[in-house]
Parts: sequence; structure tokens; C-alpha cells
Amino acid sequence: MPNPNRPIRLAATTLLLLILAVGSSPGAEYNPPKRVLILDSFGPSPMTAGAAAFRTTLERELGRPVDIHYASLDAARFTERNHDAPLIDFLKARYQEHKLDLVAPMLSPAGRFVARQGDLFGATPVVVTGIERRRIPPGLQTATTTYVAADGNVGYVDNILRLMPETRQIVMVFGASNFEKLWTAETRKLYEKYTGRVEFVWLQGLSLEDIEERVSALSQGSVVLLGNLVVDGTGLPIDKDEGVRRLRAVAKVPLFGFFESSLGKGIVGGSLYPDVTLGVEGARVAIRILKGEAPNTIPPVVLKGTVPAYDWRELQRFGIREDRLPPGSQVLYRQETVWQAYRWHIAGGIALLILQAALISGLVLQGARRRRGEAARKRTEAELLHTRAELAHMTRVFTLGELSASLAHELNQPLTAILSNAQAAQRFMSTDSPKNLEEVREILGDIVQDDKRAGEVIRRMRSLVKKEDLEAVPLDMAKTVREVVLLLHSDAVLRHVSVSLDAEPALPEVLGDRIQLQQVILNLLLNAFDAMKESHVSERSVLLKVGRDGEHMLKVTVSDEGHGLSDDSLDRVFEAFYTTKPSGLGMGLSISRSIVEAHRGRLWAENNRSRGATFCFTVPLAQQ
Repeated sequence: MPNPNRPIRLAATTLLLLILAVGSSPGAEYNPPKRVLILDSFGPSPMTAGAAAFRTTLERELGRPVDIHYASLDAARFTERNHDAPLIDFLKARYQEHKLDLVAPMLSPAGRFVARQGDLFGATPVVVTGIERRRIPPGLQTATTTYVAADGNVGYVDNILRLMPETRQIVMVFGASNFEKLWTAETRKLYEKYTGRVEFVWLQGLSLEDIEERVSALSQGSVVLLGNLVVDGTGLPIDKDEGVRRLRAVAKVPLFGFFESSLGKGIVGGSLYPDVTLGVEGARVAIRILKGEAPNTIPPVVLKGTVPAYDWRELQRFGIREDRLPPGSQVLYRQETVWQAYRWHIAGGIALLILQAALISGLVLQGARRRRGEAARKRTEAELLHTRAELAHMTRVFTLGELSASLAHELNQPLTAILSNAQAAQRFMSTDSPKNLEEVREILGDIVQDDKRAGEVIRRMRSLVKKEDLEAVPLDMAKTVREVVLLLHSDAVLRHVSVSLDAEPALPEVLGDRIQLQQVILNLLLNAFDAMKESHVSERSVLLKVGRDGEHMLKVTVSDEGHGLSDDSLDRVFEAFYTTKPSGLGMGLSISRSIVEAHRGRLWAENNRSRGATFCFTVPLAQQ
């Protein structure tokens, strides 16, 4: 008779082997990382959409380590020519002894800076990425320099009038920096051809609050076209995504934009300036150079606008007909029907219900054949507990599968450090007469610590994958929570989430099963991470608290800064197969509540006063 546990054990073993296989090979040859300087046009943050796409593509496709450095012209706030001097001195001092393998200026100001300074970087290859075709200075391509450019005029107004021919007024929004004033002047000239067809209102030199007020007062027949908003009229830098979000929140009319990276964040769409695609293509040219090709053998790349793409949610919001879209357009973020979105979950839920019904029917029939009594009741309860434990174990294995990428990253770090230290010790010992054995001892000590660190990650993974019956023993709850936080460390870093733990000192032990309680904490933390995926990076934080709840219980809370729960969700979030996530099965919180209740505790949710939600559960103290 086939063993019913074999598929689960096989899945767990396969998962562990896949994760461990990601580690570095002990005999791998050491290749020093390539050092790349991204020279950004605008500050204070260098992570513009193009720069972010450049870095991500470079790290993913180069096939070897890369050491990324940043510098910024901050061209939106400092436009004087003599502002170049301090930056030039900084770059010369910084990289005089630290040789660069490639320089990647981002957008037009950085590209023109490189052209002005000539041989600032000597023979170092340069890939100018994201420069507008109209702003390409003469002689930009040299023996050491090539570029990836884009056509800045991609028909934004034509797109608006095609989708909304009744438009009478287009409100243009630009920032107040000298660079943006120049861009505004060129745009005014470009749009003179629409005189008599539509009225243009230019909002420039205003604070973001004033722009919001003007936009919120617009009525039907008007649209907003957001050009570039880097610095507002008060001189404050504005994050581009923040500007889109705030204007979209107050606008009663459609919001259009210039940039590909703004699609999905509040603009209607169209053929957009390909800032993300420029970053990707610039990285691929950089990879060719880092692998040995000369810049002057690579022809410059000039991109047109993107394939027309539209946000289905914005089309629906303003009643824009899809038959007015240009041929070949893409409609993104379309909300599927319940069956389209959840057919596999529904089918899985039905199968699970059938399985549960069969199990329950079997138990009922089995109980009917037995005499009523204590022995039959206990046997039935044991079988139900076993079924619940099987379902909880399968959920843990599935969750670890979803975390495989971050767990591999968590293992790869100490394994890479072990390899580097071992190679360093080999080089040291290969000298004719190694004298300082203390350095060797330090290297071996580092290897031991990194080995323990990797072993601890594997131990925590194995403990969650193991399938055992519920075992109630005295536990240090703060330590139990801390182990889950450490297991999710890499996943939190990849999602840009800050996790804090606040545990009361000298807490008494609780009575519970460590693995099943850690499954509850793991599920609540991952739900908190998912709840903040749409939040700004600076707002993604989770706070865990562990403390007493009266004389007999201990309480654990998980608070996030996400979107919170609706009144309907607060009542139904613990129901089986109910979920607020597009890819959720709706079993995690239901299983978590059954685990907590099996420990004679309670699990509930509540919204925070400001934003986000808090999930709380209690377990009894060991002395109770």
C-alpha cells in the first residue's frame, strides 16, 4: 500500500536540495567584481527608474559580481557651470586609486557633463544612458564613449485627443528648476501647432500643494499632462512617483504622463518615454563592453516611444472606450472575473472540500459503527488533530517553497564568505615562509562563524519542514519569535521591509508547540509584508511585540503600515478560503487560528488608528 506521507517528504527533500545547490562551489575560481559608477543627473536619490533598471539588468545578466558606485550632479537644483568643479575634484580623488571598469551617466545633464569634461575618466569606457536625442552634444561618441538615447517627442497630445476628442483644455505640469523651465519652453514651441484645437494651461513655479489645489478644481473637458516634476516652486525635490500619486488622488479628470515608469501608478497611459527600457538597453550595452567589446564598435541606440500601453483601471474610472485605443495597444492591470482570477484556487478549494468531506464522512461512519463512549470520542479527536496537523505541515512546506529565493540568498552569503576566506588562507600559506599565523587563525575563526551561520539557517528550515505531532512544552516565546524574524531576514531585505522586535524582559515561559507557533508567526509576518507591497519604501515597517496579557496569558502582536482591512475583511479574514490577496488560497489565517485555539489561546485582527492592521494572538503561560 503506498505511503501517504511520501509525496510530502519528497517535496521537502527536493526543496532543501534546490536551496543548498545555490551555494558557491568550493572549487570555484575567484573573479573580482566589476566596478561600475552610475553618474545620476538628479538627486538626492540616484535610484531613478532608469538607473534602477540599469542596475537590476546589469546584476542579473552580467554573470559575475558587480560593485555599483553612485554620484549625482543634482542638476535640478544646481545648474551653474562652476558647480562641475567640486564634483570633478570629488571624482578624481575618489577613483584615482580605485580603478573603474565602466562609467554610466544617466539622462541628458549627466551625458552633457561627460561631453564637457572630455577625458575626465581617461580610458575608462562610458555608456551614456537615457539622453534625449535633441540634447545629444556633438562628438558624444568617441573611442571610449557610446550612448543609448530616446526620441523625446512621442505624441502625448495626439494620444489624449484620440482617446478623448471632447477635450477642451490640457493642464501641463512641470517643475521649477532651470532644467525643467528649459524643457517647458521647448514643449510650448512644440505644442503651438495645436493652437485653436485645444487650450493649454501651464502650471510651473508652484508648490506641489498649490498644484494639487489647481488640479482638484478641474472639471469635465480638462485633462492633466504631467511632464517632469523634479523640484517644485519652493525649491523642494519631489519624488516622481510621489507626484503622480498625489495628483491622481485629487484629480477628478484623467491624468496622463510622460514616462513609462509612471504607468500603473495613476496615469492613463499611451506611447510613453521609455525610461525603464533605456535603463535595460543601456545595461546590455554595458555588459558587452565589460565582456571586452570596444565602445566605438557598438553603434549608438536610439529608441522611439514604447508600444502604446494603458491602465485598465484608469480607462474604466473615466469611461474611456477601448475601441479608441491605437491598434496594437496593450491594456494592463485588467481585473479578471472571479473565476478567471481564482479558478485554480476555487478548483483546489473544491477538491480540498471534497477531501475534507470524505474524511469527515469516513470519521462519522466509523464513529457510527462503534459504540458511543469515551474511547471512540478520543479516537475521532485524534484523527481530526492528525488531519489538521497534515494540512498545517503542507502549508509550511508550501510557504518555504515561496521563500526559496530569499533563503538561498541567506545561505549564499556565509557560503561566499567561507570560500573567500579559504582562498585567502590558501594564498597566505602558499608563501615561502608564512610568518603571521595569527592572521591565519583569524581567517579560520571567520570560516567557523560563517559555517555556524549557514548551519543555523538550515536548522531553522529543517525544523519548519519536519512533520511531528503537536508537542506542548515550555517555550521562550521571545526566542521563538526571534528565530522566525531571522529566517525571514533576506525576504524582508528584498522587499525593503524594516522588522523590529519589542519583547518585555524576563518573560515567563509559555506552554506550546514551537514549530506550530512559529508557523503562525511566519504566516502573520508574510501577510504583513504583502500588505505593504504598494506602500512607499520608507513606510514599509513591521513591529512585533511580545508581552504579558493579564496573569495567565502571553500576547504576541504583529503590526504593519499597510492598507489595513475593510470592515467586511475584519469579520471574514479568518474564514477558510477567504482571501484579500490575488494569489492567496485563503487557508493561512484559518489554519493559524486553529493552531492558536488548539493551544487554548485566541487570534484576532484590528485596524491601527493611523494606517495598517495589527494581528494578535495569546497563549497560556507554562505554570497555568
